[in-house]
Amino acid sequence: MATKTTTHRVFCDNVTTRRAALGLTQVQVAAKLGMAQPSYAVIETGKCQPTLNTVVKVATALRTTPAELLTPKAFAESKKNSRSAIAAK
Repeated sequence: MATKTTTHRVFCDNVTTRRAALGLTQVQVAAKLGMAQPSYAVIETGKCQPTLNTVVKVATALRTTPAELLTPKAFAESKKNSRSAIAAK
């Protein structure tokens, strides 16, 4: 298993948060990337070190930029809003 660096943790957290904010499932994002859901889940959980090419593809699928996915707390407000929406249900 790959060791997570701070940047790697940030990427994984931001990918998960962004996907949830867009209301997408892992299956939907995986389909956009042309991969199976278990392969995509490995990216979100940080069990692999994605290549730069994969980072770019994930960013495109999530309608954002690689820089946003690699920026600490880039989607903190989206995460907060997603949790509020879930709690309201």
